[in-house]
Amino acid sequence: MQKVAIASAVAVGVAVIGLLGVPAWMQHRVEAEVDAAFATLQASGVTATHGPVAFDYWSRTLTIPTLAFASPGEGGLKATVANVVARGLTREGELAVADQVEVTGLEMKRAATKDEPGTFAQTIPKLIVTKLTAPAAMPGSASTLDMMRYLARVKAAVIEMPKGEVALDLQLPTATSPVKLGKVSYLYTGATIKDLRDGYIGALNVDKIALASDQSVGAMKGLMNGYTSADIDLMTMLSFYGVDAPTRPAADGYVRVQGKTTMGTYTFSIAPSMNITVDSITSGDVSIDPTKFSRSILADFAKLAPQPGVRQSPAQTAESANKIAQLYEGFKLADVEMRGMRMTNAAGQPNMGMAVGSMRMAGLQNGRLAEFAINDMAMTIPGIPQVKIGHLSLAGLDLARIMRTTAASSSAGKPGSAEQSMALISALEGFEVRDYDVPDFKSGKFLGRIDTLKATWGKFSNGLPTITRLTM
Repeated sequence: MQKVAIASAVAVGVAVIGLLGVPAWMQHRVEAEVDAAFATLQASGVTATHGPVAFDYWSRTLTIPTLAFASPGEGGLKATVANVVARGLTREGELAVADQVEVTGLEMKRAATKDEPGTFAQTIPKLIVTKLTAPAAMPGSASTLDMMRYLARVKAAVIEMPKGEVALDLQLPTATSPVKLGKVSYLYTGATIKDLRDGYIGALNVDKIALASDQSVGAMKGLMNGYTSADIDLMTMLSFYGVDAPTRPAADGYVRVQGKTTMGTYTFSIAPSMNITVDSITSGDVSIDPTKFSRSILADFAKLAPQPGVRQSPAQTAESANKIAQLYEGFKLADVEMRGMRMTNAAGQPNMGMAVGSMRMAGLQNGRLAEFAINDMAMTIPGIPQVKIGHLSLAGLDLARIMRTTAASSSAGKPGSAEQSMALISALEGFEVRDYDVPDFKSGKFLGRIDTLKATWGKFSNGLPTITRLTM
């Protein structure tokens, strides 16, 4: 019995001594794995460094200070992180799992290049990730495709960013020198991402977004209270911005980018005279055709922009119009509606303004807009009575055809023919006006009132509609 007691005591002692030695052994193991991960990045061309690694075995907490990364090549993204703390860290096969990861002092920036003259910078003081799962092994190369494939395997229940700032220097590349559009900054608070998995974001919520810009037309300021968006396809969005990301299967040529989006009260001002307020904006599914709506096509369009004070040639105007038509065809929108828009001049400016109860666009696909409608619109213009329209709508507006007709007219270098004018009319299937007080702009009096005016027409043959319907 005594031997058993002694043996048991020895076993316990050995176990305790062994446990006391585990943290030191785990510390060396974790350090080796972190160094190996950074070595993989460095071998692929990324500059990657970090401070001393610390690992607490009992709480399974990993701490890494002073991280720095720089992508290879001109204009590559650079990032620095003050500190990373991963709590409740475990391994599940090839995956690393953490109860919580807290990142502090994250800064990212990209310098200008000849092809992309604008700059980008983002600052996130604190980022908290809850229930994170990610591949333990880093990507085998620094190629954006490998990086995006790695990101597509990352899962997170919640990502919180209490506040952050994005700064952009917007410039368009042209054949000669960049066209400077101005500097823009966004300051956001209360940003939350939920259910990140397979390269999708389940929901994005932002409490407030403040905008400031020094555009050439005047200093701009804006404030949005509340932004939510669901089912965001992160991979397709990154592909649009030129990132080599895994492609998604297309349905009818389109890939859905995001689901329902809502925006709360939005105020916007342009110095020195214009103030705009919008009560709310909602939109349905947004999809793109990557072959027609892409960043490369936008870049080609931007290169056609002339220098300030220089007019486009007829050929350049035609090419620009064709590019816009292609972009229209590559964009699909279920619907978007704006409610409660009010535009007024600042104090001391002429009494001008406009108010709109609602504005709606629906069914944009293949360059054709099924419906565009404005309700309860009132305009104040000095010298004439207030213009009021209860309802104005356009049906079957073929935006792509309008742009291509414009392109044909521009390439000819002369005013459009009668056939081209009829082609513009045929791009619209009908319109409706209700409760319109018609003003006389010369006398400042009302000419009369249109209670209802509705017109539709069928397909055109020899430049004329085959069927016309008029309701008054």
